[in-house]
Amino acid sequence: MNVYLLILLLCFSQLRAQENISVGLNPFENTKAFTFKTLSGTYQTKYLKISKSKQLSIKVYTGYFTIGESTQRLTSLFLKPNDKNARFTLFDSRSSHLKSSYSYQGTLTIKLEDNKLTLINTCPLPEYLSGVIQAEAGTEENTEYYKVQAIICRTYALSYLFRHKESGYNLCNTVHCQVFKGTKVYNSNITKAVKKTKDLLLVDQNAQLAHTLFHSNCGGETEYAQNVWTSEKHYLSAVKDSFCSNKTHATWTKKMPLSEVELYFHHQMGVPKHLNLSDYLKKRVDASRAPFFIEKECYDSKSLRKAFNWPSAFFKFSVENDTLQVYGKGFGHGVGLCQEGAMVMSYVGKKYREILRHYYKDTHLIRKKDLSFFQEKEDE
Repeated sequence: MNVYLLILLLCFSQLRAQENISVGLNPFENTKAFTFKTLSGTYQTKYLKISKSKQLSIKVYTGYFTIGESTQRLTSLFLKPNDKNARFTLFDSRSSHLKSSYSYQGTLTIKLEDNKLTLINTCPLPEYLSGVIQAEAGTEENTEYYKVQAIICRTYALSYLFRHKESGYNLCNTVHCQVFKGTKVYNSNITKAVKKTKDLLLVDQNAQLAHTLFHSNCGGETEYAQNVWTSEKHYLSAVKDSFCSNKTHATWTKKMPLSEVELYFHHQMGVPKHLNLSDYLKKRVDASRAPFFIEKECYDSKSLRKAFNWPSAFFKFSVENDTLQVYGKGFGHGVGLCQEGAMVMSYVGKKYREILRHYYKDTHLIRKKDLSFFQEKEDE
């Protein structure tokens, strides 16, 4: 067995055994003080026990932090629960990122390195998934849709298990990985879906974990992965989707001064000032994510979306006097599963396997315990 295969199989053996996920609770670099509070059960540190409903204040200074009334200078602290159902919250009235409505299970690690504060919550994978599903999909969907979201969130989490290895945790709690606002769940359908799809993962034809990307609304057609990023995935191809056409984020409009767009093109994208930009913008009469041309130069739709904070890169233009009207479709990058489309599919009776096949072509569902077996067979 070659070295590459050995490393690969070791990684998959770690993945099979993965029962907990460590999540970096970002961003807290500038937080100077916050409060840890137990909501149920008790928590323990090396120095003290924190009983139910008790609070522990943490104050951050240059190079160290303190806890409670103690003056001991710390650079790390590990808080662990004394019982399985213990929960805690973190809050700071001065910070929008530390909200007492967020409830967590598992352990909390506090680290201060190079005056950068890092908070890490390590919790069981099922509880993490329930929290992610609620944050990414809301609380008002049916169990069948939540099954879809559970499978793609589980697959995504295990695909990027080592993404933040250098920072000491698996995943962050932002859109860079998956949004996570704690494990308090308000809809029992979410926890049911996680249990009913236990250990199910989506893989490609080579038994590799699929990149289960998703977005809010595709605007009627999903996008090829290579048109948004550089890598091509055969199962992340363009798919017609009529299910999302009447949903909240299906269409959008923006109106802005033409001069603002001209300034961006001239100063940020290098379009010569002598060109009449409106003549070129008027040519985009059909909504598209495709790049567009000014003279012989190609300009990326994604850049415009990012520059002006538009909901998607799927749009067309009209120019009226000195005003640019933008007519857009969808919300998000458009690659992979369209959440609002998948929700409608579940409402009309489609099952989770059919929904997954619709958005991720030629993929398969397998159990986590079988993943390394199929990978080894593929590489023989």
